[in-house]
Amino acid sequence: MNFYLFMVSNLLPIQFLKYFYVRLSFTFSRWSYAIVLLLQVMKLMLNIGILFISLATSFWFTESLYSQNPLKRLEFENPKQKSQTLHFKFINNLIILPVSINGSDTLNFILDTGISTTMITELAGTDSLILNFAREIKLQGLGVGEPIKGIHSYGNQIQIGGITGQNQDVHVILDNEFQLSARMGIPIQGILGYSVFSNFIVSINYDYKQITFYKPDHFKAKRRHSKYTSIPLTLNNTKPYITLKIIDNTGNSFLVKLLIDTGASHAIWLDGSSVPGLKIPESGKETYLGTGLNGEVYGTLARFNAIEVNGNILKDVIVSFPDSSSISAAAGLNQRNGSIGSEILKRFNLIIDYPNQRIGLKPNSYFKNDFNQNLSGMEIIAPYPGIKYYEVEGVRENSPAHLAGIKKGDVIQSINGMKSEKVELYDIYEILQNQPGRKLNLMIMREGELISTTLRLEKFI
Repeated sequence: MNFYLFMVSNLLPIQFLKYFYVRLSFTFSRWSYAIVLLLQVMKLMLNIGILFISLATSFWFTESLYSQNPLKRLEFENPKQKSQTLHFKFINNLIILPVSINGSDTLNFILDTGISTTMITELAGTDSLILNFAREIKLQGLGVGEPIKGIHSYGNQIQIGGITGQNQDVHVILDNEFQLSARMGIPIQGILGYSVFSNFIVSINYDYKQITFYKPDHFKAKRRHSKYTSIPLTLNNTKPYITLKIIDNTGNSFLVKLLIDTGASHAIWLDGSSVPGLKIPESGKETYLGTGLNGEVYGTLARFNAIEVNGNILKDVIVSFPDSSSISAAAGLNQRNGSIGSEILKRFNLIIDYPNQRIGLKPNSYFKNDFNQNLSGMEIIAPYPGIKYYEVEGVRENSPAHLAGIKKGDVIQSINGMKSEKVELYDIYEILQNQPGRKLNLMIMREGELISTTLRLEKFI
């Protein structure tokens, strides 16, 4: 995911106290007791336990504090350790790692090469977290909408297994635009990015759902790495880019510079206007493409003949073309033609090597799989993560779901006799993405009424 961040120089205004309990330590003793007492009373009145932010500051607080740049490396806790392997969850093409911040309980974070700073995207009422030093920021990226409010927290400790990082920056999104938990079906608290990749050589094995972090000075290609091929990547403002060849549906080929984005579940999105001679295929169809930082993203879906990744040919690839209003606020458009997401990246086991600016690839068991999309035309979310309650968030006009009479807000009770409480959200999407022509019998609940309907899956593009 790609975000453009700009800072607002003032400290957290008083209205943010409805979100956070702020514990302050002032140098002016007379006012200190009165203000701390007032905030303690406000805390009791608000009865908020979602997020605690600790500010150690004073009335003479200046911008110079923010400009300090302490050591921010991620390192193994054991200095003699050369590598560490962790298992990850893999849902909707996204890697999910266990993370702790400032000694918190374990949180689920998506691993994302597309962001510069660790982000907290949402916290439930049961999540307790302490963050240090904060000020207001605004964040802007993909999607149709205004910049959203957030805070920038400094000097935090992040832990991933046996890896610890001190003095880490964390951005907290106050408006839950992503709804990552609802879209993933499990609690997702945040996104982890550049700090991981800048300090290690990272090996991702999608076959075994394993990720290994190596000290750059101690990484040695082993026998299992012998069949990897290597291509250069370019780092620009913490973002990794590679250049690939795409072949459109008329047989014309183009070289495109793409952001490597492990935090995006799509195959490729392109800014067609940035590639001279490239045209969106007439067979493409306008549709909802997903959700970005600033809201929903719309555009066109189409298929290209192929993409060549260092000599490896992937055929009949789905390409997204976001419309101009959806990408107008995205950062770095002058640096690239688009992005390559995990629908393609997962087809290779990877060695992501920022220190030496290269990426190693080896085709894996996913390589020959077809590129599929949702064949039903309905988007489903789990609005209460951890509870197997699945609700229709939207229905594409004239899609199989629309023709079957399914409406936004309907609750899925069963699919082909499988009750919803027996399946995960990603299981449902697996069903909706396979076997064009397959008939699905659905039981849905609408305003207390149980309704039976049938739809037949069909290709959208």
